[in-house]
Amino acid sequence: MFNRHIDSKTTFIDLGAYIGGTSLYCAQLAAEAFAFEPDPVVYKYLEQNLACNPQIKNLHIYNQAAGTQEGVVHIKSTASGGNAGSSLMIKDFKSSWEVKLIDLAKFINENHKAEKLFIK
Repeated sequence: MFNRHIDSKTTFIDLGAYIGGTSLYCAQLAAEAFAFEPDPVVYKYLEQNLACNPQIKNLHIYNQAAGTQEGVVHIKSTASGGNAGSSLMIKDFKSSWEVKLIDLAKFINENHKAEKLFIK
């Protein structure tokens, strides 16, 4: 699917990038790539994986969440983060953290310069 829909005329946005596997791959196909990962534990691995791939210069990563408005949200986890199970909607959680929330539509308007847009 990525090879079919992403090319040098595409802005790629990864919401919930985790450790960056999809982001790193798609950045190599796209004109520009942006990855959002609100879990601070996982975000550190995303940073490390990007650093291990210095040839990828068009991937921009953010330790933030994306939504319909700007603000702050509290992400919750059944562990201490880093387990791919963090969410805004968990009721029985062991840990939580505050994350900056960006307005996705505004972000796209300011950063999408390519002909096409692909959001994962």
